[in-house]
Amino acid sequence: MIPELLVNNLNELVQAEFDRFKWFLRQGVDDYKKIPNARLEDAKSREALVSEMISTYEPGGAAKLTVLVLRKMNKNYNAGQLERDLEPVLGSGGVTGPLSSKAVTFVNMHEAKLIQKVSLVDPIADDLKPLIGDEKYAKIRAAVTPQDKMRVLYSFLSGSAIKERFYQSLLKNEEFLVKELDS
Repeated sequence: MIPELLVNNLNELVQAEFDRFKWFLRQGVDDYKKIPNARLEDAKSREALVSEMISTYEPGGAAKLTVLVLRKMNKNYNAGQLERDLEPVLGSGGVTGPLSSKAVTFVNMHEAKLIQKVSLVDPIADDLKPLIGDEKYAKIRAAVTPQDKMRVLYSFLSGSAIKERFYQSLLKNEEFLVKELDS
């Protein structure tokens, strides 16, 4: 469902706007790492670009990124329409919903305890790799203790999108710890 919505939305862009959309992806937007030129050059069609975005950022991330880029391009009507279309798919919060603010609050509020108590840092780093890139991922993996890995990981949590992904990964890999800190 998300790929079709993204393709339909990108079909509304004329070629010059589509090229500008790809330019933003080359630069990287907010917490989303850039897509290398070679991979974007191969994505000549809207369908190929959406496939590349989904393989890089997963469906929900690709949807959120599309809205962000459309807003940066001042295509606010298109962004708003896409947000409305995505709401049934992504839940009541849509692209910028309550999960994001809960996730950011949780990650900010429990930094010290998470650094001390998270033991499964590597799978969390694996989940964040599409957003942080290979170099930052390697720095996390190179740290010796789980606490050191978490300190390095926290140094890369610079915005709400990556904090949301981190929170989702915590729910998946450290469910009991999240429940303990949430209570």
